[in-house]
Amino acid sequence: MTTKLSPAQYRDRLVEMLIDEILDHHATQLQRPEREVRFMRDRKWQFDYAWVSRMVALELEGFGRHQLMYSGFERDCWKYSWAAALGWKVVRLTYAMLEKDPEQARALVEAALGV
Repeated sequence: MTTKLSPAQYRDRLVEMLIDEILDHHATQLQRPEREVRFMRDRKWQFDYAWVSRMVALELEGFGRHQLMYSGFERDCWKYSWAAALGWKVVRLTYAMLEKDPEQARALVEAALGV
């Protein structure tokens, strides 16, 4: 009997599959990324996933209330702009992108990581 995943569990699984695929190909060069990484002391901003030593972040974008409200969009613009100003490479993907084209998503993250 198979257990049906909730939408949140399914999205988490997509991300874990991407990370596992990257680590399978580059196990000697990479460690598993940290989750919910704060990158500025005076802000509460966090990256969903980050390879801190390489200053590469992976952000998964959904279409919840936060992203649809202008104020949420504006906060994200500040966050990503500050991350870039501080030298971070931020890869932004939607869950649909992971589902429709996981190979391209992997290639993009690997390019940002330099592997």
